[in-house]
Amino acid sequence: VVKIAGTYDQAKKVAMDFAARRNLYYDAGSESIPGREGFKTIAFEIAEQLARLLPQGEGRWRAPDWYVQAVSGGIGPLGVWKGFQELKQMGLIDKMPKLAIIQSEGCAPMASAWRFKAEQAEPVIPHTRISVLATGSPGRSYSLLRTACLENGGTMIAVSDGEAFRAMRRLAREEGYSMEPAASVAFAGFERLLTDQVIGAEETVVVNCSGHTFPAEKHILEDQYVLDLQFGAETVGASNHTQLEDGLGAAFERLDEQVTTVVVIDDNPQDSRLIRRLLQAHKNYRVFEVNSPLDGLDLVRQRKPDLVVMDLTMPDMDGFSLLEAFKADAEIANIPVVVVSAKTLTVADRTRLEKHAESLWQKGSFNTRELVEHVVQTLGGDLSQTPPELTQASAGQVVAASKSTITPDAPPPPVKVRDIVVIDDEPRDARLIRRLLEATGRYRVVEAYDGESGWNTIKRDKPSLIVLDMVLPDTTGEALLERLKSDDETRNIPVVVLTAKEFRAEEREQLLGKIISLFEKANLDRRALVDYVNETLSDE
Repeated sequence: VVKIAGTYDQAKKVAMDFAARRNLYYDAGSESIPGREGFKTIAFEIAEQLARLLPQGEGRWRAPDWYVQAVSGGIGPLGVWKGFQELKQMGLIDKMPKLAIIQSEGCAPMASAWRFKAEQAEPVIPHTRISVLATGSPGRSYSLLRTACLENGGTMIAVSDGEAFRAMRRLAREEGYSMEPAASVAFAGFERLLTDQVIGAEETVVVNCSGHTFPAEKHILEDQYVLDLQFGAETVGASNHTQLEDGLGAAFERLDEQVTTVVVIDDNPQDSRLIRRLLQAHKNYRVFEVNSPLDGLDLVRQRKPDLVVMDLTMPDMDGFSLLEAFKADAEIANIPVVVVSAKTLTVADRTRLEKHAESLWQKGSFNTRELVEHVVQTLGGDLSQTPPELTQASAGQVVAASKSTITPDAPPPPVKVRDIVVIDDEPRDARLIRRLLEATGRYRVVEAYDGESGWNTIKRDKPSLIVLDMVLPDTTGEALLERLKSDDETRNIPVVVLTAKEFRAEEREQLLGKIISLFEKANLDRRALVDYVNETLSDE
């Protein structure tokens, strides 16, 4: 068993590469025989049970008017569709249901292609918190599902993660159904289609909710965040129902916190880390740190957080320009922004901030409790339930991180910033490594997504270090390594390999003779990678 700490697409790529190298049969996607044959039995169960609820006579089973399912790669509804087709061919049902294919907005290649009446779905990079729906490249599944939808009047739509989580909580509170995040995407889509009158109030609808709530514990894509969603201890006796109900209520209150996202943007990692720890000491918010304003803008556009905490004095783009960029983008313009800065402000500065910022906090002039209370209130939360020990631990502390190194009166000391080139055909992986390394403030990182562009970048920038994936679209990592070692200008550049590729013992031994270290994507220790790069380049 190989554990892949990534998306379905990445896991499929590893499996396909493994099968090719071992000369094994690879049963994939829409062509998967066991998958489709297994999923078709869902249609059998639906038709049989609907006939019991709504008898039609003559011994026939009954198909619903609509079958609604959240979709990742598409094999599920393809299998169910096959089951209904077989039932109709056997004369057990008299019609085919209409398909409603629901995707998360953060990974919706099918819904997007359907909206634009495209015959093929273009691959996307997943940005959804619901990892089980993070298949960015649906392949042939979209074409098959599109045909099914066109033949019977079906549709494909996308809903936001927020809509899905709200549907999950609403179903638990109002109906007593415990749904996992992917199933709640289907319910959110059903509600949208009902509201838009695509589905009629008189129609029979089956929503696939075959998942369970175990994945709710880690419904965020980032594998380093695992949410502890406790539903209360097991009890016995007559009070079971009341205690379980109370436990569910408390759990969903915590879940409201755990799906609340805050982005902290500060070029000083110590300051951003301090703010993150302050917030997470009081509330279970998901806090993302970023130490570059441009990366911060990119992250806010991707994540669409509930709140942003940011500094004003940063390189590349100052906080005022970043605020204006937020407000100029309709999708993120309404996200509240809290400014925490040591910058001495003029009257004109304060006037600019009043237009765009929720509030302004001068570093060194307030108690941390005040800032946390303000953030919690802005997010609509309640700080009264904060454990006393946490309140006592932070009471009296003052945010006084020095910003003298970036104020106009005290220019920063010269720091040698080293160049690093990351070559990886997965933009998401390359971007992750770039952010990890650039967050140290020591490196300038350039991404390349194929061997040729990586080679050209290396020749142009002459980097201090290369991070290389071994699986590339236009060449192999081994071939690129040979090219590097045969060139006088590049042979001495240290190379760190970061790959999902599996090596035999002799292959690994040969590879280690040409590189300085090998990291496996499936078991990547991010801190260890950054520390290794720091140590390698510390004496350069």
